[in-house]
Amino acid sequence: MAEQMYETIRLDNNLTGNLPTAEYHVQLSGMEDRNAAAAAHERSLTGELHVHRTMDAGEPVKFRDYMYRLVLTNAEYETLRDMVGKVVYFMPHRRDEVAYSAYRKVVLIAGFQKESPLDPMEIWWTMTIMLVDATGKTAD
Repeated sequence: MAEQMYETIRLDNNLTGNLPTAEYHVQLSGMEDRNAAAAAHERSLTGELHVHRTMDAGEPVKFRDYMYRLVLTNAEYETLRDMVGKVVYFMPHRRDEVAYSAYRKVVLIAGFQKESPLDPMEIWWTMTIMLVDATGKTAD
């Protein structure tokens, strides 16, 4: 199979076969990829810029963080709230579930923003989830 666009992300600390077990619905207009390098900078007293960064074979080490706007049931909302601070398996909305090794990542669930119920009965919720690249770690 080839890479496909899904309306869900896979996010869980358990695997079913080789895929994260739980799937969550995504508002496709509410997603953001954040690419960053492990770098810091400062100025000396003379104003010269000093750059400190993590390098690998002469190239800056880069990380890819994600933000997704999710549509959740109340049970899914409570499950994700309990997972804040945990390192979990993750597959983005654009993936190939057969060639899972190129798409399965390990991320830290860093937190949520803009949590709000979609209906007065609080059956459906929306929230923005922040996922931080945790390459090299194992799921909790």
